[in-house]
Amino acid sequence: TSVILGYFVVAKAPSKFHEFDYYIMFNKKGMILKVEVLQYRENYGAEICNKRWLKKFLNISTSNFAQYNQRIDGISGATISVNSIKKDVFKLTNTLKESIAK
Repeated sequence: TSVILGYFVVAKAPSKFHEFDYYIMFNKKGMILKVEVLQYRENYGAEICNKRWLKKFLNISTSNFAQYNQRIDGISGATISVNSIKKDVFKLTNTLKESIAK
């Protein structure tokens, strides 16, 4: 028999001119354990790669976008990338939770 320990998702999200690659690690219930940017291709906005900033995603509730959005601060000079990763993580987390519930 197989046992699910968690989930690992590798994704791309748009930045100003390019896309960046990142991953999300989830526990078996779909809660976020880690988000990390793998490759960022812009000259500006690389602050989204900061591990301290990315920790804001850990165990965050994704049941309400407005509350979720308020809990994750913006970063000056990285507005497009910040909004992109916030929206993408929210969408992927809820898609995973829906599939787990089935």
